[in-house]
Amino acid sequence: MQEPLEVIPGVHVLPLLTPEECDFVIEEANRANWQTAQVVRAREEGGSILPTHRSSDVCFFRESTAVWDLVHRAIEQTVRPLVHNAWGRDFPQHSEVHVLRYSPGNFFKAHRDSGAEGSGIANRYFSVVCYLNDDFEGGQTTFPQEKYSVVPEKGRAVVFPADYVHQGDEIRSGSKYILVTWLIDQPPPRWL
Repeated sequence: MQEPLEVIPGVHVLPLLTPEECDFVIEEANRANWQTAQVVRAREEGGSILPTHRSSDVCFFRESTAVWDLVHRAIEQTVRPLVHNAWGRDFPQHSEVHVLRYSPGNFFKAHRDSGAEGSGIANRYFSVVCYLNDDFEGGQTTFPQEKYSVVPEKGRAVVFPADYVHQGDEIRSGSKYILVTWLIDQPPPRWL
C-alpha cells in the first residue's frame, strides 16, 4: 500500500478504499435517500440551502450501517495513524459518513469544514474526503490560498485540518461521488 503523501503543508493524500469498496459505497448511496446538500449556519437555525454557495446532493450513513463500518475500519487503519504521526493528536471518533453526488454544474465554493461555537460543527478537527470515482471532468478539491488542486483518483482520500479553506470545483461532465467524514472531539473550552 502506498504511503500518505503530504502534497502541501498539512494536506495529505493517501489510499483509503479499494475500487470495489468505492463501487459498493456508490451502490449503497444510490439506494439511500438523497437530499439537497445544505450549508450549516448556526445550530439553532439548522441548515440552509444557499444555491450560490453550494449545489450537490447528500445522503448519510450512521453507525451500524455497512458503509459506516467500512469507513470506520479504513479510518482506524490509515487516517488516525496519519494524524497521530503528523500532528501528535488522537481522535478516537469520527462523524457520520456523508456521501455527496455532484452533477454537471454542481460545486461547493471556498469554505471551512469547522465552525464557530454554536454552529454545530465546532467539534470537527480533520476532514477526510475520499473520491469514490474519477470518471468525470472538473471537480478538483482546490485549496485557493495555497493555489493547489487535488485531482480526484478513485479510492484516494485527502486529509487536512478542518479549518483549511478549500472548495469543490465545478463539475463539467459526468457525476462525482465523494465520501466525507470528520475526525471529531469536544470543542475547545471557551474561557471567557
